Amino acid sequence: MSQQPVQSQALGELRVQIDALDRQLLQLLNERAKVAEQVGEIKRAEGSPFFRPDRVAQVIDKITGANPGPLKSEHVASIWREIMSACLALEPLESQARYIDTVSRRCVVHRPKFSHGGVVERARANRHRM
Repeated sequence: MSQQPVQSQALGELRVQIDALDRQLLQLLNERAKVAEQVGEIKRAEGSPFFRPDRVAQVIDKITGANPGPLKSEHVASIWREIMSACLALEPLESQARYIDTVSRRCVVHRPKFSHGGVVERARANRHRM
């Protein structure tokens, strides 16, 4: 039988605070995602580009500039890239940015998947050849 480690009352109270903050963060992240979905709808209606690296850089610069610490700005930037990637991943595939890979000559789809600003997936060669 394994015994549970003894936890002080102070540690238990701090963990309760962290759990409450985690729930608040989750609620705010989902609210942000809903607004991002609305942005996507407007972009589709206006024919605007789905993914704009300049906008990502602008958001990252703004948020790291507002960072009072103790988190390091590079960690805040990393967290925000993940948040933005998760929000971009909500977009339907047909809205996501496509470009031609000059080496393979295949269509490549920028399809964020919770991985530091998103990952690039290759589309099936037979379906998207030049």
